[in-house]
Amino acid sequence: MNTTIANENTLIIKNSLQNSISGSFNSKNHIKCDNLSSARYTESLPIIKTDNEETTLIRSNLSRFPDIMDITNMIDENLDETNSRTKSMSSSEQENINELEDTKDLLQWNDALKKYEQKQEKIENSQEDEKVNNTPVLPTCLPSIEAIHVNVQEFKPISIDDPILLSLRNLFIRSFDEYYKQIEAQLNLKSDKTLNEWLDETFNDEKNSILSGTYRCFILCSDEYQDSKENVLGFLTLKDEGEGSIYIAQVAVRLDIKRRGYGVQLLQHLRKIYPPNTHYWGLCRRANRPALQFYLKNGAKFMNDDDVATKYGYDPTLYAGFEFLDTVSVIIPQLKTMVKIESDVNNSDQQLSTTP
Repeated sequence: MNTTIANENTLIIKNSLQNSISGSFNSKNHIKCDNLSSARYTESLPIIKTDNEETTLIRSNLSRFPDIMDITNMIDENLDETNSRTKSMSSSEQENINELEDTKDLLQWNDALKKYEQKQEKIENSQEDEKVNNTPVLPTCLPSIEAIHVNVQEFKPISIDDPILLSLRNLFIRSFDEYYKQIEAQLNLKSDKTLNEWLDETFNDEKNSILSGTYRCFILCSDEYQDSKENVLGFLTLKDEGEGSIYIAQVAVRLDIKRRGYGVQLLQHLRKIYPPNTHYWGLCRRANRPALQFYLKNGAKFMNDDDVATKYGYDPTLYAGFEFLDTVSVIIPQLKTMVKIESDVNNSDQQLSTTP
């Protein structure tokens, strides 16, 4: 059996290193050198005898260059594969980047669209609010505020069941309930009374004073409709104290037509039935800012005397007194700036007839 034993040739390594250091590495010369060295050393190799066979120890004449070439080729192949894989990964990553960019652009577009829609919605809401603000608040049963014919009449109920009294009750409660709900904590109501119950009791006192003749009641109504229960727009109650002093007890205007000059219409009527330089005064809750502003706007001044509140059984810490003289000089200029309302003011002796 012939056996070839491959060993490393130290000479090849030396020659290869020398060639590499000299910088004149050449594949052909390297191959020749390997072959010559192998041939030279092969001649002097001893023959090893065995029992039946002769074995010649031959040093390998294989050069390292093929190995180097194989490694190089292998490295090149690996590099090609790595480059291919890198290109593949780069392509995949680029696709992901492109997808992320597209998603980012889409999100930016959606965000811009959302902002645009919100802006348009604000503009539309602003336009709607402007329309609402520019639209006058009209009485429920009246077609137009500019075409309203109103008149002030003194109301004298003929019985406790007079339907006008029921209309006045509903008007009074609704007129005060909306704002008083916001300041209920400042009203200091009794713990066992709700706001609605308290307002109902307050009107009962007004009604009893009207029925007894202690208070005079003047109602502002529209003559557009025949049903007197539906055309009451507001009312004013007062007490004639004599000697040119008039106590204004209540002024109430229907909730849906407030701030349209109807309260001023009621005050204006007073100059028709009382002489000039009449002293008008009244009480108002300190927490009721809209009412305070109404009286101040019409020329009233606050009274420092707390006795005016205790005179009618009210707490001066909760109620403030106000007063003003003849309303003619104050109200007439304000009427010029009001919305045009045709007003027929009847004689104070004319009464509104109703049926039980």
